[in-house]
Amino acid sequence: IRRRLQSVSGIAEILNMGGGVKRIEVQPEPHRLQAFGVSFAELEMAVRYAANTTTGGFISTGPAEIMVRNLAMTTDLEEIGSTTIKQVNSRPVRISDVAKVVWGIEPMRGDATVSLAPEKTPTYGVIMSITKSPGFDTRGLTEEIEKALGELKPALPAGIETTLLFQQKDFIDHAIGNLKEAIRDGAIMVTVILFLFLLNLRTTFITLMAMPLSFGITMLVFLWMGISVNSMTLGGLAVAIGMVVDDAIVDVENVFRRLRENAALPHPQPKLQVIARASGEVRNSILYATVLIILVFLPLLGLTGVEGKLFAPIAIATIISMMASFIVSLTAIPVLCSMLLNPKHGHEHKDGFLTRGMKWLLENTLLRFGLSQPLVMLGIVLMIVIAAFSLYPKMNKDFLPKFQEETALVAATAAPGTSLEEMNKISDVLEQQILSVEGVSKVGRRLGRAERGDHVVPVSTAEFDVDFRKEGSEGEGHSSGGRGRKEIIADITKKLKTVPGVFAVVSGPLADRIGHMMSGVSAPVAIKVFGPDLEKLRQIGIEIQTLAKTIPGFEDCKLDQTSSIPQLRIEAD
Repeated sequence: IRRRLQSVSGIAEILNMGGGVKRIEVQPEPHRLQAFGVSFAELEMAVRYAANTTTGGFISTGPAEIMVRNLAMTTDLEEIGSTTIKQVNSRPVRISDVAKVVWGIEPMRGDATVSLAPEKTPTYGVIMSITKSPGFDTRGLTEEIEKALGELKPALPAGIETTLLFQQKDFIDHAIGNLKEAIRDGAIMVTVILFLFLLNLRTTFITLMAMPLSFGITMLVFLWMGISVNSMTLGGLAVAIGMVVDDAIVDVENVFRRLRENAALPHPQPKLQVIARASGEVRNSILYATVLIILVFLPLLGLTGVEGKLFAPIAIATIISMMASFIVSLTAIPVLCSMLLNPKHGHEHKDGFLTRGMKWLLENTLLRFGLSQPLVMLGIVLMIVIAAFSLYPKMNKDFLPKFQEETALVAATAAPGTSLEEMNKISDVLEQQILSVEGVSKVGRRLGRAERGDHVVPVSTAEFDVDFRKEGSEGEGHSSGGRGRKEIIADITKKLKTVPGVFAVVSGPLADRIGHMMSGVSAPVAIKVFGPDLEKLRQIGIEIQTLAKTIPGFEDCKLDQTSSIPQLRIEAD
């Protein structure tokens, strides 16, 4: 499977976890070595040459030259076992006389299983972690991988099947879906509000045209600047949806008002002059409003490191959208007004009933009170502002919002020095607890590190990919059983706390990866202590751990330090 997927353009790396790497083992039997008078070094030398391919020079036969090759590379256990080590009293001693030659696997520093509900029994297999190269489309690459797996399915051995545990494509699809919903809801709300206030379908249509025109310009700028459409830029566009129509609303409303006033005059002026003058009246106001919004997002462009990579695209998308909206309000909107707005001459054009009612209410309440008692009004406003800012210290503060991902990731750690076999037993218990939660569809388990991976992880750590959906179902944030994502994660957290001696954190795959980049650990808060004395460091770490467990809001605290791992030390004299 890995060879087939590596042929897909855009795949950077594929790491396999679980299953082990197959190898041939020669297992010496000490009492037989002693009986035949064979040393371990002699056995090792024989094994080294038993399965090896070497050159033997050349033989000259007059006009031709023949290359000599020793082809002893074999995986046949009997042939390796029949290799002669040495002659003892004219009798050949073979490898099979003093050792067992068997198939085995390399010492494993990791393992993996996949469990499907409702069976709730672990199925030992291989989890493949696929990383894409920069510059490739995640959604398109995912579709190519699924197509390749579909082509491989008929050729797989009986009882072997592939299942998907996590793909970033789901998160991107949801981001695009959220943007579509935001555009749809924004368009509906703008349509309703504009129609209620202006009671005119044409002004509503002109204002709505600002959204596709502004985003069209934004996409062209993205293409010109080489900016990709990703979750962060989509977030910036979603933020800008409610603001791109502001400039158009101000322009259209003023133009429509001036055109109605001009139509009521005995001698109306040319329509284009009225539109140009009306647009000019609000041009400075629109410019100042646009610049102020851009200034709010400019500090995000100054962020460096991971923060800059995450938040700069949001600022860029919002700023470009706002600039595009300003350009549209100065160019396309007046043209559309000249084509579609034409109030009849000689008719009295009044405000709509909603506008008249709100003006009357404002005039007879807040406006009258504010003009008659300006100091009292300013005092009330100041108190409201102070009350609003006083709420800031009480608000939750997170580096990133909670990602609504279709899967969850459980990172579990046992005591340092725990063996892979014992960690598998602990993981069996954790997995059963996770699968017992209603709504969990499948769980993938990864212990330690990949066989050929360069990410050094101890075997005392385990990660569980938890999927809430059944095959083929696509619900946003909901499992097939109808339970919400928050409810399922809360149940999983509660179940994991019943397993003693294990530190477990539940998060999403993306949040976990970002946490690893920020602090190097899978927990949201990491405290690192440096110093030359390991024992002193451990003592300080225990004190911090004890103190942290008493802080409200912390689920648990784990001490990461390798000095307590049991060691068999060999010190040469």
